[in-house]
Order: sequence, then C-alpha cells, then structure tokens
Amino acid sequence: MDVIQQYTELSKKIATLLPLKALPVRDLVQTFRSEGHPITLKTQLNVTAVMNSGDSSGIVCMVETDDGIKMGCPLTYLVFAGDTPLYKDITHYQVNRIKRVLMLQKAGVKQSFNTLKTKSRFDKS
Repeated sequence: MDVIQQYTELSKKIATLLPLKALPVRDLVQTFRSEGHPITLKTQLNVTAVMNSGDSSGIVCMVETDDGIKMGCPLTYLVFAGDTPLYKDITHYQVNRIKRVLMLQKAGVKQSFNTLKTKSRFDKS
C-alpha cells in the first residue's frame, strides 16, 4: 500500500471517531499565540474534522478550543492520550510522517544545491 492510501485509510478511520481530544505541540501553541489566542501545552483541543491532503501536507485536522477558536493543523502537531482509539495507528503515522518530511526536505535541499552547482542563477542562457 502506498503512502497516499495509508493516509486516506487513517483519515477515514479517525473521521468515524470525531470529536477526539488532543493536546497541542509547541509549534501549534506558537501558531495560536501569534493569532492572538493564548493557549498552552496543556490546553485541550477538540479535533472536529480530518482530511487527507496528500503527500504535500499529510493528514490535516481542524481543531477547536473550548472557547470556540478554530484552526487547521497537521496531525503531527497533536498529542493524544494513550487510551485514545487508534492511538497506535496515529502515533505510527506521526513518527513516519515526520521522518518522511525530513527525508523530503533533505532530498529537496540536495536537489536545489545540485541545481545551483550546475547552473548559476546569474547565467544569461
């Protein structure tokens, strides 16, 4: 099964369980704060929707605070309790997704660097 199929299947499984409770990771806390919403690492969020955005962004969730603030975020930006249904599937996805993003970034940097080495952006050709 390819990555996109895996993302699609997990997205569908998660969607049947909504809403789910989760905590934010530091990056998501900073995003909320930059938008004027002072949450903390202990702020419980409600996952209200989930969608597969393909390999470019992975599984994306709509989260909502108890006071109604909504925001979209990657599934990798959420921490779930060990007793959450699909916990093992979700954490397996998160670990592998983070590894995949790092690999894709590294490959992109290498490709960009090789392009720069072979052709200067100042070449007139």
